[in-house]
Formats: sequence, structure tokens, C-alpha cells
Amino acid sequence: MSADVGDGSAGEVGFPKESYQFVLGENMEAVVPVARMYGAQGSVRVDWFTRENTAVSGQDFVETGGVVEFGHGQKEGWIKVPLLDRRKKKGFSQRSFIIELGQPDGEATVGRYETNVLISPPGSLTGLMFFPSIYLTK
Repeated sequence: MSADVGDGSAGEVGFPKESYQFVLGENMEAVVPVARMYGAQGSVRVDWFTRENTAVSGQDFVETGGVVEFGHGQKEGWIKVPLLDRRKKKGFSQRSFIIELGQPDGEATVGRYETNVLISPPGSLTGLMFFPSIYLTK
């Protein structure tokens, strides 16, 4: 069985959603997907890195970066960012950081190049999931 490689191009890599929410305690690691769309011909690598928003590196999450590698025909990769436990800190509220993609190698292009990662205290799930052009509530 051969892999579905779309139109024969290297495709476009990017984040499927604008934001992802993780409840601290249930999740001590943010695991965020990266999608390869519109083709999956050949291997593709794309660098990624984190940057602060309202969350502070070293206090809320571990500032990190790396490479997502897609093999021939592969359409999904994952980024993992360790979260730091602030549940016992007074006044802990929802905070966020950004994961940003660099330019992929080869002939692939980049689509949605950044996503917002929300870190929420237990019991504070907002029930709002963000999608490119629609909003769904639980």
C-alpha cells in the first residue's frame, strides 16, 4: 500500500488550530500537533521554538525548541513542551505562550506558523475551542 502524498508536492506545514488549552495537573506537558497538508511528497523538516506571552518561561513552561520531521507520506507531527507546576502559587490564573514554526526545508511551505498555548488551573476550563473561522462551545 502506498502513502497518499496528495498532489505530488512537498505540501504545507502548520498548526491546525489557533490555540490549544491544557489544564495544569491533568497535563504536565503541552502536546501540540503540526499538520502537513496539500501534499506529502518526500521528507520535510521544520524548526520550532517557544516564546513568552502571558506565561513566563522558567515559571510556567520550559522555553524550548526543536525540529518536527515528516517522512515521505507523513501528514502529522507533534511538539511537546514541558509545563511547570504553579498550582500551589497564590493567584495562579490562565496564562499562555506561543509556539512558532520556522521555514520548512525543501519545497514545503508554511501555513499557520504560530499557535497560542493556554495553561489553565484545574477547574477553569473555558469550554471555548478556537478554530480558524468558527467557534465551538462544549
